[in-house]
Amino acid sequence: MKAERRTQRRERGKALKAAPGQRHERVHDKAYLAHTRRQPCIVGPILGGCEGRIDPAHLRFGEPKVGRLNPGLGRKSDDRWVLPLCRKHHDAQHAAGNERVWWAGVGIDPNQACIERYAAFVAAPKASPLGVKGEARNTGRDHD
Repeated sequence: MKAERRTQRRERGKALKAAPGQRHERVHDKAYLAHTRRQPCIVGPILGGCEGRIDPAHLRFGEPKVGRLNPGLGRKSDDRWVLPLCRKHHDAQHAAGNERVWWAGVGIDPNQACIERYAAFVAAPKASPLGVKGEARNTGRDHD
């Protein structure tokens, strides 16, 4: 009985994933989210009055021109579609109701900002224990 229900759920899941234009599996990028949390609030220089920690604010509206589908009600877009907002401005973004209008009022094209920031993140050399491109990294400690 349990195995049969499990099979039915799996088949329903496959059917939902197969529908074109419907929900897609969200792409997670923990490294990019951590990087975004270390950036200053993107609207701080425009609106001022930043308060609280920096949140990676996911864009929630679709924009087919840049290949970003509407994630669906109550769902987040892929992690590449985030911008750094302080807690105060992140709350204001959600309270505005129409996110597209809120970004226009701020004077920022959020899609272009996401594209540029993610491209810069991907292109940047990544730190490793060996440093950039395999060179030894100075850890500040002397080893004999």
